Amino acid sequence: MRRLKLLGVACAAVFVLASLASASASAFVLPEVLGEGATAFTTLSDAANPMIGALSGTLIECEDWHGEGTVEASKTLGLFHMTLLGKCKGTIAGIVAPCTGLGDAAETILVLGKWHTVVDTKVGEALGAAILLLLETVHFTCSIALVEVKGSVMCLILEPLTAAKVHLFHCTLTSGTANEKQYLTDSGVETTMEPLLSSVSHGAFEEGGLEALGTLEFKNAVQVDD
Repeated sequence: MRRLKLLGVACAAVFVLASLASASASAFVLPEVLGEGATAFTTLSDAANPMIGALSGTLIECEDWHGEGTVEASKTLGLFHMTLLGKCKGTIAGIVAPCTGLGDAAETILVLGKWHTVVDTKVGEALGAAILLLLETVHFTCSIALVEVKGSVMCLILEPLTAAKVHLFHCTLTSGTANEKQYLTDSGVETTMEPLLSSVSHGAFEEGGLEALGTLEFKNAVQVDD
C-alpha cells in the first residue's frame, strides 16, 4: 500500500492554468466549486499510514484517516473535520508511544478547521487549483508528552476542470516542510500561508508539512474551475 504522510494539517499533479499565467492580478478569477446540490463533501484517504511530521522527523503515524466537510452555498469555502485513526503512535525523543487526541477514542486524533479554494503560486511552476486547510489547534498526548499542532496546509487538485463526484488531491512536503506555501487571495494578491507548526510539551513550535494523497467525494458531480 502507498504511504500517506501527514503534517505539519485537504492534491497530486499540478493543474496547469496556462491561460492565467500571464494574466494580471486584477483580472484573476479564483476557482469555484460548481455543480447542483454540492452542499457537502467527504474526504477519504486512498493510501495507508497517515503521518504527522516536522523538521526534526516523524511525530506521529496512524493506520488510516477519514473526514467530512460542508460547502457553503455559492461559495468556495466551508468547514471540515478529519480523524486520524488506527493505532496512532508517535516517536518523540526516540521513544515510540500510543497517541490519542484530548477527548478522543484511544489512538485516534480529531482535526477540525475551515477550507478555502485557492490558487497555488509556487515559484517556478504553473498556477494550480488547490484547497487551503486552516486548522484549529489540535492537542494530543503520546505517553506523557503533550503535542500541539496548528496552522495551515495547501493541497493541489488533480483534475479541477473535470466534473466528477470524486476529486483526487495531493499535499506534499520536502525535508519536513510544505512544498506549497504561496497562493492568491480573492483580490488577486499573492499571500504566504501560515505554516503548519507543532510543539511538544509546551516547547517551541516547529515548522512541518503535509504529504497526503486522498479524495474529495461530493454528493453530486462538481467542477473546480478557473
